[in-house]
Amino acid sequence: MKKLFMIFIFAFLPLVLFAAPFGLKMGMTIDEIKDICDGIRPQYYKRDIWFITPAKKHPLFETYGVFVDEKFGLYKLRVVTEEIETGSDGAELKKWFENARKIIAKKYGEPDVYDINTNEEIDNAFFDNLRNGKIVPMAKWSKGNYLKEVNLERIELKIISDDRGYSSYRNIGAVVLNYYFTNAKSVEDEQDYVF
Repeated sequence: MKKLFMIFIFAFLPLVLFAAPFGLKMGMTIDEIKDICDGIRPQYYKRDIWFITPAKKHPLFETYGVFVDEKFGLYKLRVVTEEIETGSDGAELKKWFENARKIIAKKYGEPDVYDINTNEEIDNAFFDNLRNGKIVPMAKWSKGNYLKEVNLERIELKIISDDRGYSSYRNIGAVVLNYYFTNAKSVEDEQDYVF
């Protein structure tokens, strides 16, 4: 029995240890993240946010950012597609969103999905509703043992509109994927302690 248990541990432990998104794990320091990025040092943006070029990338996404706290280390990962121009129905954005959702669902199971609909009347005003904040199209993974095994609290996939000036006459958006590690709550609690 003990021998069978050891075989099980050695067979499945590497899957758990190396299953973290894009090779990144909760609590990593900037230097550890640099090692995962083939020695390319993360570029500081502001506060806890750093841009990275991970060795493990996906062709759907263009920009990768990590949120690293001095005390708690890596607590959030954000990846973003390139800018996507779309019609008022948001068809191109929805296509990218659905492609990403299917890929992530293969690993983490089916998510809860919000504000993605097939109502034609609403669909024709999809981008205006997105731009005005009336809808927040999102898929959310927050259940399941697999998330806990890789120290993830939740995963959120969202469609956003571009908030730069020219988007008032062009329908430009992106698909954003956020991984929240279980230590994100600790970072938030410590930041909120000042109140």
